[in-house]
Amino acid sequence: MHTITKAGQIALPTDAYIITPAEVKLIVKAQDVVRGQCMRKLGFTPKPSVLLGVDEAATARKTRSFLYGYFDTAKAGAEGYERVQSGDIPQRASISSAEQTALTGVDPVTHKPATRLGGKPLPAGGCSGKAVDTLNNAGLWFDDASLPAGGPRIPRSDPRLAAAYASWSACMKGKGFDYPDPLAAIGDPKWVTHRSPGTPPTRAEIATARADIACKLAKNTVGKLIAVQIAYDKQYLKADAAQLASHKRRIDDLVRKASRITHTRKSRHGGS
Repeated sequence: MHTITKAGQIALPTDAYIITPAEVKLIVKAQDVVRGQCMRKLGFTPKPSVLLGVDEAATARKTRSFLYGYFDTAKAGAEGYERVQSGDIPQRASISSAEQTALTGVDPVTHKPATRLGGKPLPAGGCSGKAVDTLNNAGLWFDDASLPAGGPRIPRSDPRLAAAYASWSACMKGKGFDYPDPLAAIGDPKWVTHRSPGTPPTRAEIATARADIACKLAKNTVGKLIAVQIAYDKQYLKADAAQLASHKRRIDDLVRKASRITHTRKSRHGGS
């Protein structure tokens, strides 16, 4: 068992099967190329996607866990438990009705599929549909839930979890906070139901999050829990080896295809 004092030290056997931010960005860039070529043929100037929060979402895999809750030691609870912002979806500026039809393959007025636009054939699902059909990264994300069978299963009944939680809970009680485990702390209804994204945390939330981090560091809570997770991860990798190999091939194939598409575009544009 290792002592873990920051999220960056966490390394899991399943890491090799999780898509990376760089791979997501490359795939989306290649989708933009495919979408852009389609849009130009229809007479439109394509707009590149703007990805929001990709790196933050990948980091959150280690700073927020179903086992140990919150562990962003860089902030050490200074912003409370924070709110995970939804993002990582390609964002585009407002567009015309015709351009929307070109992108989606659906007339925004009649809400019916369109097969032609301006006398030109329109691919099923529009230019966005063509891009997704070419590089379908649906279901690939920065968490174990995106893995085959939903990833490893760690039974809450494991006595090693109970021991780690009991030690952390005792530390928290010593600081004036009564929670049975870190998930109860981060999921306290006071933070979950009474705070919306963008609003500042209360002093109580900040104090709780700071104590939470302090106790995890003092008791090596994350180190203990990660040791348990690694054991179950290894069992999972052995039991689901074939499915994981197929999952990894899918990511590798997408990345290779995306690289070819973006490289071809650069070559045609003189390396720009």
